[in-house]
Amino acid sequence: MSAQTNADRVFDSLDVEVNGYLTPDQIKKYHCEQHMCDLSLRQVDAAAQKACGTNKVRRDKFLAVMRGVSRRCRASQSLRWDFEFLDTSRRGAIPVEKAQFLFKAVRNQLYSTAEFQEFMKARPLAGAGVAFEELEVVLSEVPDARFTADIELDDAQQAALRDLRQERQQQQRQQHQRQRQQLLHQLSVQQQQQLQAKDDVFSDDDDGPDVPDA
Repeated sequence: MSAQTNADRVFDSLDVEVNGYLTPDQIKKYHCEQHMCDLSLRQVDAAAQKACGTNKVRRDKFLAVMRGVSRRCRASQSLRWDFEFLDTSRRGAIPVEKAQFLFKAVRNQLYSTAEFQEFMKARPLAGAGVAFEELEVVLSEVPDARFTADIELDDAQQAALRDLRQERQQQQRQQHQRQRQQLLHQLSVQQQQQLQAKDDVFSDDDDGPDVPDA
């Protein structure tokens, strides 16, 4: 079965009201159930807007949106780990300087001061700490063609980036172990339920209730 055929079948199963389109909420719920990735609604909406120009995802665009959602899920997980590594105060926000470093770390050779400045100008409070929610969509996007790589990381930043990548790799291993344990647990529960169902069938008494001896 081709990817497109499979995507069409999934779309039809989700479009229970036969609207001819799916909403970001429906896609988020499906993706979370299938991939155990709790991607934010902002990210799903951004993937839909990118592929469709609207948040109403029609059948012919569903596969492209799901591929965008999967890519954003991976990017968002890595970004979350990097953000938490930099959020040493555990306040849920990092200083502007660390946010710029995160831009450099994610963009690498594609980093552009112009892109970061545009991001800062769009913020309501430019000098306030930067929350993860502000970064997750923009840093999951492919850099705009208008921006060119005009700054390279210096030695100190390269060393910090190596530490960041090592921390990310460790977190990825831990995440994979947790997912594997969850899967094994789910399989174990399903097997127990199946065995219990069989026991219930074999324990049915077709002869009626016991009658005490006279």
